[in-house]
Order: sequence, then structure tokens, then C-alpha cells
Amino acid sequence: MEQEIYNYYEAMEDDICDYIEHNVDLNDFEDSDALFEVLESELWVADSVTGNGDRHYANEFMCGLMLAGNYDLVNEAMHDLDLFSQKPDINAQLLDTLVRCYIFHECLRRVCDGYLKY
Repeated sequence: MEQEIYNYYEAMEDDICDYIEHNVDLNDFEDSDALFEVLESELWVADSVTGNGDRHYANEFMCGLMLAGNYDLVNEAMHDLDLFSQKPDINAQLLDTLVRCYIFHECLRRVCDGYLKY
């Protein structure tokens, strides 16, 4: 049985939508830019979205499963952020957080534009 590759973009967008549905009153925002601005700072450190808070998004084992098949995205993030030259201590949780933070702004923009189209 072949395992389906985890789609970071879909998962991040689902997590952002879930956060909005449970924590945000869209009537408080004039447009998608205002929503983006507020959520950018709130969600950047939200473990439930980026894993960039006090705890990670998932445990080491689950992060490893999510990373499987996504090594091109990991390499892209590490290259764009110039992490190959820094040789950081790497584990699955850190790589998962790296990928989530790397695609965060793109996913957040798509979600915000989808909720508040102007």
C-alpha cells in the first residue's frame, strides 16, 4: 500500500481556515490585507499552524511522515534561507517547522484573499 504524500500547502491552508473559523470575527476586518496583517503576527508563532511556538506542530515521528516525499520543498526552503552553509542541527520537527514557516505567507495570503475578496 502506497502512502499518500502530505500536502503542506493544503494542510497549512486548512489549519489557517480552522483558526479563522474558531478565533476570528471577519466583520472586524475591512479587507483581506487587514486580516492578513493581524493573522501574520498571531499565526507565525502558533504551533497549530507553523509549529514555530513553544512546541512543534507534531511529534518527531509524525513530522517524519509528513516530510516523506517533500524533500524538494525542504531543499528549496533550506536553499532560499541559506541554511546549507549554516549546518544547523536538524531533526524532523525542525524541518517540518522550517517548511511551514517557509510557505506560511503564501498560504496565509491565499486564505485571506479567499475569505475577504475585494
